[in-house]
Amino acid sequence: MKTPPFNVRTGLPAAMAVCFCALIFPSCITFEDVDQFIEQMQAEKAMPAATVQRDFPEISNSGVLRMITRYGPDTYFLNRGMDAGFEFELLHAFAREHNLLLEVEIMSQDDDPITILKSGQGDVIAMGLAASPHRTNGAIFTHPYLLTDRFLVYSPHLEEQPDSLAALAEEGIPITVLSGSDAAYHLEKIRGNGISLNLDPLSGNADQDMIYRMLADGRALAAVSNSYSFQKAAGLHPGLSRGPVIAESDSIAWAVRPNAPELEQELSRYLQKHFRISDTGEAGYSSAFLNILKRHYFEESPQLSAYYDTTTAAIERGMLFSPYSGLVQSAADSIGIDPLLLTAVIAQESSFNPGSKSFAGAVGLMQILPRYSENDYPTLYDPETNIREGAAILKSHLNHYAYLDSLDQVKFALATYNAGIGHLVDARRLVMEQNRNPNDWPSTANALLMLMERRHFERAEHGYVRGRETVQYVDRVISRYNRYRSVMALSAQ
Repeated sequence: MKTPPFNVRTGLPAAMAVCFCALIFPSCITFEDVDQFIEQMQAEKAMPAATVQRDFPEISNSGVLRMITRYGPDTYFLNRGMDAGFEFELLHAFAREHNLLLEVEIMSQDDDPITILKSGQGDVIAMGLAASPHRTNGAIFTHPYLLTDRFLVYSPHLEEQPDSLAALAEEGIPITVLSGSDAAYHLEKIRGNGISLNLDPLSGNADQDMIYRMLADGRALAAVSNSYSFQKAAGLHPGLSRGPVIAESDSIAWAVRPNAPELEQELSRYLQKHFRISDTGEAGYSSAFLNILKRHYFEESPQLSAYYDTTTAAIERGMLFSPYSGLVQSAADSIGIDPLLLTAVIAQESSFNPGSKSFAGAVGLMQILPRYSENDYPTLYDPETNIREGAAILKSHLNHYAYLDSLDQVKFALATYNAGIGHLVDARRLVMEQNRNPNDWPSTANALLMLMERRHFERAEHGYVRGRETVQYVDRVISRYNRYRSVMALSAQ
């Protein structure tokens, strides 16, 4: 039998291609038209998926709210392994009110927050964005929580400092600005109005703190700041001076996807409790909580000092993730365990307090139970002893679940560290009774919750378990571990 001619571009026999074409486009007669149709179909398949649907009900059901931000004192940073930052604390309080775990998606300077938001990697952009028209196509903004002016800042190395934008433009003094920032948006608007400002855009890993350092040492002569950021910078870099205003009363707010109106309403309702604008359009009421956060992160304070310590000398001393990084690294190396995972467990167990003691009698950094330890009770308060014993216990649990994939292995090991092997056996037995996979963490997590009910724990060999606490423990350690890894990746750049 003779094979019909084959169209190499459509992948169809020629006669079939013509018939296919006639069915779809009755007037078409060429293979080129068929090719265009196929290419169009392929292009449509290659188009990015529609923006994800994840509004407040879906977030509540998942139990997780995801924050998109950058690393810095105004946003999010690690203070000896513990979470800190103005935006983080403000959003974390909202998450606590709604019993949500707050996860943090840390962007690099080159990442576009709107793109990350639309992709579904995060739910809320919390990084001091102005509710500007140039961002309204991809996001909707909440009620503001700050109002701030934006103005030029001059280096102490600039001898004659222009008192107007026109004078600055006439002298051709470059304004150093972050690409894609709110400051860049305002400056471009001014250029569009006929004032030929000389812009020096920075991208890559540059940030606002870098610009302040450049101003201080003369590598930059002019930049843009806002009221809160300048207050912090002036304390760190004496000699910086304010120049002309480029924008008044910028509304600083959080941003969510346009298809998440219920999330926007919940966030706005929360923010309205802490900040209100007066009838004249100026900052009015500000809650005590918000005022405390502003003092902590925009004025000279231990929190602000901690950030600049953890981003300079602390990195050199290995103190970014923990006050006990040296001991953690040594213990991790000796038994082959990820030091960041070990650090995340210590943070969750004791918040790095070596004198910590639980209601159940567990003590020290990793909350070791003395009755199961070979070490004397007093020595368990010794950080090195406690970390080494806790690391060995965690490693034994990881080995026990070595047949699972890596993420499930870690989750089951963490659950066992928290609840004990007996309760995990009970939970997995309950999963099997339901004809489900006992190696599946979501199924086992659900069984741990069921073991809080009398009808289930009375039949269990090891009885009642605080299942919700264990599930939350696993989620929080994994979330913190992921944040540590993100910060580690940023610090390596």
